[in-house]
Amino acid sequence: MKSKLKRGAALLLATATCLTTMVGSALAASPTFKDVPETHWAYSYVERAATDGIVNGVSPSVFSPSTQVTSAQFFAMVERVCMPDAGWTAGEGTWYEPYWNMASAEGYNLVKGTAITKNNFNAAISRYDMAQALYNYNNISEVGSSGYGGLYGITPASPSQIKDYNSIPEKYRTAVLWAYGAGALKGDEKGNFNGSNVMNRAEAATVMVRMEDIIKACDKAEADANMKAVLEHSKTSLYDNYQKATYSDGRVYTKEYVDLLKENAANGYRLTGNAKFAEGTYEIPVT
Repeated sequence: MKSKLKRGAALLLATATCLTTMVGSALAASPTFKDVPETHWAYSYVERAATDGIVNGVSPSVFSPSTQVTSAQFFAMVERVCMPDAGWTAGEGTWYEPYWNMASAEGYNLVKGTAITKNNFNAAISRYDMAQALYNYNNISEVGSSGYGGLYGITPASPSQIKDYNSIPEKYRTAVLWAYGAGALKGDEKGNFNGSNVMNRAEAATVMVRMEDIIKACDKAEADANMKAVLEHSKTSLYDNYQKATYSDGRVYTKEYVDLLKENAANGYRLTGNAKFAEGTYEIPVT
């Protein structure tokens, strides 16, 4: 899966920490939005979402955290977190036309199984449809060519973990279990999913920050698993005998694959994207 997350949050945080240590708490950053103070439950999520370019305020100093989030706004966040550089550009219609084109595009079809249509794209999105959209992203059919989707190592939740599971419409159950297990969407304090509820902007920002972390974690786990597989199968030189190095399911490593894997690992990047997963260089032993 390709996320291409190019964020400066770590550098900004390190810089802020250094400054605070040097001159004291007087230089601590002020909240970005005056309606999301440090005491707000979603403060850390909204601040990071703004820093990472996931969300914008309704004005430079106002976020409007309690305003319902629409499908259009949500898919704009999905594009920024999950599918940046996908090439969707504004047309002659509404501001959200490119996001509808992305969400409904053949091969992506992120709105499959939802109640979302072009006509209601700018209406509030339910938790059910949010879960379904994220699940659809995970199952993008063109993962082989696009590099998107196919998050590695996600274990769906058990129905017993969701108190109101039996009330979830059958068509949404798989998606809800996946989103719950991934940690993107969680239940309330009583363990209910409340899928018919709509989300506000603060809640949506929280979900997409979690999704950003999930993607990074899955990328790292996938890259580590790929490297482990390469190392386990490098009994002989992969450069001289790469046809003999195979996955457990019988797929064959090509020389091009090994070259690319080594190059990306050496630069700290995963195989099919640009999300940094580790520091340091991996060496493939040659005998």
